[in-house]
Amino acid sequence: MTNQVLKIKKYANRRLYDTENSMYITLSDLAKLVQSGRKIDVRDAKTDDDLTRLTLVQIILEIEAEGHQMLPVEALRQIIMAYGGQYEALFSRYLERTMSAFMRQQHNAERLLNTSLDTIRDNSLKSEPAVAAKSEADSYSEFRTELDALKAKLDALSTK
Repeated sequence: MTNQVLKIKKYANRRLYDTENSMYITLSDLAKLVQSGRKIDVRDAKTDDDLTRLTLVQIILEIEAEGHQMLPVEALRQIIMAYGGQYEALFSRYLERTMSAFMRQQHNAERLLNTSLDTIRDNSLKSEPAVAAKSEADSYSEFRTELDALKAKLDALSTK
């Protein structure tokens, strides 16, 4: 994946043009690019107006319409209530920072889980002859200890 922002032109007929690959793409294609971590910049082909935000909202609308209802009704209601209010800019920054923190913690949680699972696997491979002699209760106890250690690491990360 490249760190460069992908430039997309949006034409009056609602077609999206990927300037990097010189081809038309669908909204679904654009959603997959965003989900893979690609940053995009959507511009009106005629006026050069920034349409990125509106296009991302359109992607969310399509995903929600497909049945992936991640956004709770109450959260949507509160977001709508925040528009035009005195705290609109503050709320926007709060959402952005909260989502960034969530994504960072999600990455850390996945990394810690993978590290713990690798440790469990490595320990079981090192002691393979002994594993056969080990009781099921002992194996469960080791796994429980590793899992508790992982939970403690996650708790420590979430309090930072």
